[in-house]
Amino acid sequence: MRNLLLTCLCLLSLSACGPTVSSFYRPIPGVTPEKVLKVANTCLEPELFSIQIKKDYDIEMYKQGYGIIGTMDFNGPAGQEGAIMRFAKKIGACAVIINTNYSGTMTATMAIPQYNPGTTVQYNSTGTLNSPRGTTTYNATTTGQTPGTWSNAYVPYSVQRFQYACGFFVKFKEPAVLGMCFNTIPDNIKKSLNIEHGLMVKAVRNNTPADAAGFMADDIITNVNNEVVLTQDAFSQFLQTNQGSEVNFTIIRDGKELEKKVILGKNT
Repeated sequence: MRNLLLTCLCLLSLSACGPTVSSFYRPIPGVTPEKVLKVANTCLEPELFSIQIKKDYDIEMYKQGYGIIGTMDFNGPAGQEGAIMRFAKKIGACAVIINTNYSGTMTATMAIPQYNPGTTVQYNSTGTLNSPRGTTTYNATTTGQTPGTWSNAYVPYSVQRFQYACGFFVKFKEPAVLGMCFNTIPDNIKKSLNIEHGLMVKAVRNNTPADAAGFMADDIITNVNNEVVLTQDAFSQFLQTNQGSEVNFTIIRDGKELEKKVILGKNT
């Protein structure tokens, strides 16, 4: 019976006899704990969001003030949400998206070894004993146990399987210094605009200085305070150094150059 219970636990759980959900976690490249601490708040308990994971779902979360730090995809039995949320708390995530889709039912038969005790056997014996005093006849009865044997009990089972897709997010500090995330500029766009450096806006957070200034996705920032924007790291350092200051941006939108003034926020 103990073997049967253990086997059932293995079938119904990822963690009882196999990998834990943590083994399926994939951090976003370049997102380190040190970088997260600079821009995000710490959370005591992660919040579960009901959002479908599809193309650009991380941008929709970014607009609401959340930055993605990792993803998780795996196939497993029902009921893994609790383990996922516990893992989210462990890594400091503030928000989690969990999508599940039924992928099928696994049906099979498992062999459970069982011990079959031996049977009790009665032995009867009779005989004659000769001695100087005479002859004695005896009749004796004894019991014994035959050896036990092992056999397999075949138990049918079925387990519903689900495909899990998860996203893990941190909550950005408020107020935002600027409120934008970026992509590198594709080479074909650089060539068409005849530029070598800059950053392309990927998304703008709601209710931030960038949002108030009217920045839009696909804007290309080429200069800040008349200085060329070379790398995202250098640009981020510039923003941190100039918190609370008015900054002049040169951008390209739909092939036209525009100037924007932004008063940066301050969160340190």
